[in-house]
Amino acid sequence: FSYSADQPGYLLVGDVIRLQSGALGQVTSTQDGGGGIQEVTVRKVGGGNWAAADIANTDVFGHSHSLFEEGSSAPGYRLYLPTEESNALSILRRSLKITGSEFTNRTYVGDGSAWYFTLEDLEMKEFAKDRELAIMFGQYESNSTLLTKSSRGIWDYVENYGVNNGFASAAGVSEDDIQNHIKELMIQGSSNAITVIAGADFMTDFQRAMKPYVLNGGVDYGSFGSQMVGLDITVYKFLGKTIYLAYYELFDDDKVVPYSGTPSTVDVNFSNASLWLDLGTDSTGHKLITLKHKELDGVSRKFIHAYEDGMHSATGAIGGKVANGDDAFKVHYLSEIGVEVRLPNRMGILRA
Repeated sequence: FSYSADQPGYLLVGDVIRLQSGALGQVTSTQDGGGGIQEVTVRKVGGGNWAAADIANTDVFGHSHSLFEEGSSAPGYRLYLPTEESNALSILRRSLKITGSEFTNRTYVGDGSAWYFTLEDLEMKEFAKDRELAIMFGQYESNSTLLTKSSRGIWDYVENYGVNNGFASAAGVSEDDIQNHIKELMIQGSSNAITVIAGADFMTDFQRAMKPYVLNGGVDYGSFGSQMVGLDITVYKFLGKTIYLAYYELFDDDKVVPYSGTPSTVDVNFSNASLWLDLGTDSTGHKLITLKHKELDGVSRKFIHAYEDGMHSATGAIGGKVANGDDAFKVHYLSEIGVEVRLPNRMGILRA
């Protein structure tokens, strides 16, 4: 254990440690062992002298409980200081400009209205994609010089603090890989229900890994009808955990995650990757993943949709008082959002 003047170690006089041999030792004194290490003296619980079979150099031990004599005074105390995690809200923006001529052009796509309505629909969908990608792949930054802030995304949270495992890309994910991953999540205290989003390659190999259940009669295909066959496994149970597998299209969007070569510890082929999310709550009832936005006194910056009129207006009005003399109008979108991820250690990444 580390030792400093502010934090004088973890073990206190009266604590009982359990050695790897199973022997118990009661702490009788604690002091600075030098080099920032806590040094303790222990007596053997049960009496007698220590033997080589009880304790030896390099043995490991853990804290068990405490023992005090009758009429004892209060024990010492430990100083618990939380590890603080900071995040920020990202400001995302998009704008588009429509000239008066373009606003009065008709499109034969859809209902034949002005092309502007089709264009705005496309731009709003792209902005929604921007927001999703910021929440998924953002990295934390709070730059006082540039006055920019960036929210840490879900992938970054899980990659840095969660359970990360890999498998050979040539072989593809196996059931053993999945089971070992679930075991490590169980040790971290993950909820019994885990949502897994994955790319196409991972989804394909997952189905193939579960094929023996179909071959050996572990899956009831009665609901498929008399002639339909195939693999359609989206739920898997192991060690009391149930995983729900879903395809995540953006993991195969080569305009967003373009790398499709052989993955490494640095280069991620997202088509052959999976993100394991615990969507449960912590001990206080707070959701582990929540979207945040800036708001005060009813003024919300979650999504702002504004028009800047020129000689034309988005409402179709012409003439009258205008903001400027441009033969056009502008549309602006803005969001100031971020994500809060609690207990990311209960989540994971399993990828090639």
